[in-house]
Amino acid sequence: MSTPGKNIRSCLKNQPESTPLPDITVFKGDKNNLVQKYIDVFKTIGGNALFADNMDTVKTFIRENFDTTRRIVTTLPALTDNFEMIDQEIDPHTYDNAEVAIINTHFAVAENGAVWLTEEVMGQRIIPYICQHLAVIVKADSLVPTMHEAYEKIEPAIMVSVVLSAALLKPRISNRRWCSGHTAL
Repeated sequence: MSTPGKNIRSCLKNQPESTPLPDITVFKGDKNNLVQKYIDVFKTIGGNALFADNMDTVKTFIRENFDTTRRIVTTLPALTDNFEMIDQEIDPHTYDNAEVAIINTHFAVAENGAVWLTEEVMGQRIIPYICQHLAVIVKADSLVPTMHEAYEKIEPAIMVSVVLSAALLKPRISNRRWCSGHTAL
C-alpha cells in the first residue's frame, strides 16, 4: 500500500469521538427595529439607505442619483420597463460598462450590513464586481440580526457561487421596500 493510502487510512481510523455542538442561542440578536439597525450600521460603513414603498420609488431614486444615459442593468422584472434585464446567456464581459446593477438579495444582516447573494439573484456571477454602483433590494422581512442567524439560513446545497459581504458590496437599494447604498456616487 502506498504511503498516501496509509496516511488516509490512519487518519480515518484515529478520529476523535463526536461531541455535540455548543449551544449558541446566547448569540441570537434582538429582532426589534432591525430595519433601523441595518440602516445605521450601513451608514457607518459608508452606505446610504432609502425607504421605498414600491418599485416606482426605486426607479425615481435611480433616475435622480445616477446618469441614466449610461447602462443600468437589473435582474428584477419589475424594473425592466426602465432598465436592461441581465441576460444569463450572454458573455459576462459585455457588462463591463454597467454603471448601475440592481439585484435582489436572499437576506441581509443588521449587525454588519452584509447581504447574501447567489448566482440566482446576481444574474451573472460578475455583476456585483464589474458594475460601478451596486443596488441591492433587501426586503425588511429578510433581515436577520446577527451573522449567527445568517449562517442558520444558508443552505449548503446553494454554496456554488455566493457572496456574503458588506465591505466589498456596499448595497444601494433595499426594499420592504427600502434602499441602501454606497455614498460615494
